[in-house]
Amino acid sequence: MLNILKKDIKIENIKKLEFRVAESRSYNGNIEYKLKCTDKCTVYIKPYNVSEDDAQEVELTKEQVKEIEDLLNKYHVGRWDGFNGHNRNVLDGRSFSLSITLKSGENISAHGYMKYPRNYNAVVNGLDEIIGSLYVE
Repeated sequence: MLNILKKDIKIENIKKLEFRVAESRSYNGNIEYKLKCTDKCTVYIKPYNVSEDDAQEVELTKEQVKEIEDLLNKYHVGRWDGFNGHNRNVLDGRSFSLSITLKSGENISAHGYMKYPRNYNAVVNGLDEIIGSLYVE
């Protein structure tokens, strides 16, 4: 369970972000976003119902990366660190995993199966708007 009193890690200067949602009932039923920043920032985009062969890599602007960081901070994703939810009553559902590494060396890691941290849907919708919308069909 997510602890409300848990330290809220401020997300800034992202080095790497990996977000994955998988639905076990559907072929190509997963979403993957893999952002990495070195000299420039790029993101690997694999939308739902798209094969890995058709995934794309896109370069991000500093403004787009800042928009992602602002979204994650708005919904206190820094508090998600250590979240490990699992609904034992569901056998064929949806899982997620999130891993963020900041240039400061701090890490945030969360995952779950049919249980989600606070503001999960808002974060997923926001990432889909910012990152998912960059995918060109």
